[in-house]
Amino acid sequence: MAPRAPRRAPFARRVHGEVQGERRSVWDEVYAAVRRIPRGRVMTYGQVSELLGSRISPKAVGWAMHTAPEDVPWQRVVNASGRCSTERRHDIPLGMQRGLLESEGVAFRLDGSIDLDAYRHVSRAVPGVRRTRRERTGMTLVALLRGINVGRAKRVAMSELRRLIEGIGFRDVRTVLNSGNLLLVAPRGERRAAAARIREAIASSLEVEALVVVVSAADLAEAVAQNPLAAVATDPSRLLVAFPEEPGALRRLSSLAGEDWRDEVLAVGRRAAYLWCPRGVAAGRLAKAVERALDGAVTMRNWATATRVCDLAAAVGRGEA
Repeated sequence: MAPRAPRRAPFARRVHGEVQGERRSVWDEVYAAVRRIPRGRVMTYGQVSELLGSRISPKAVGWAMHTAPEDVPWQRVVNASGRCSTERRHDIPLGMQRGLLESEGVAFRLDGSIDLDAYRHVSRAVPGVRRTRRERTGMTLVALLRGINVGRAKRVAMSELRRLIEGIGFRDVRTVLNSGNLLLVAPRGERRAAAARIREAIASSLEVEALVVVVSAADLAEAVAQNPLAAVATDPSRLLVAFPEEPGALRRLSSLAGEDWRDEVLAVGRRAAYLWCPRGVAAGRLAKAVERALDGAVTMRNWATATRVCDLAAAVGRGEA
């Protein structure tokens, strides 16, 4: 009796067949996509599949990793739960994928999974491959860097910052003014991971340590629209909008809101806090008290900057900028 064909044959035929007139196989496109995953980052089989327009199934991506050339970092592709699934195959030594990832700085939880929010790589499209609708749309995020280009410390050129953020996989990166305000497009659900990735990239590439607060364009628009001090503040440069690293931290400011700040005023909203400092930040006590209450995990923008960033973010979302 003739031996049975290997089980992966149907997948191999599907992968190697020419699709929509393309001369190179989808298999080669899988390898091209995986080569772009940076050291210490991972993608899921489903992500790679979506990146290639879903013309190859996530399961077939897994088969491709089993026959990957030596220059393809196959270990950086994991399943949707953040786990190594290669160990189910007898041809991959037990623990090999995990060992390779740990050597790149990827940490595993006690249950053997990876925190995808922390380590997931958001890839741009592979050259010559049409992006999926989800990747083309994504969501507009606003990254606010604390203390950038204030005085002589933490000097960063905005052109260099844009190139860096594009280099770690974000799209349509723009800077607003010179104070560390970034607009970018990322896949939906990546907001929390974006802050950590941007902060790490700035620290490793620019040698600048800076808090990064990321909010969605929709959340920024809500914060601007709900400004409770619009009738009080007469100088937009002295009305501050404070964005904490975690929105839940705003609860810590409830006690401060009830104190007497003389001519200064504090209001706490759902997405941000609002500080009216008529004598300036340095001359008053309010801004310092807010920073202490939030343990420094906050960045502030004056009203003029906040509205300018908000307007541009809205234009980007509408495709007008």
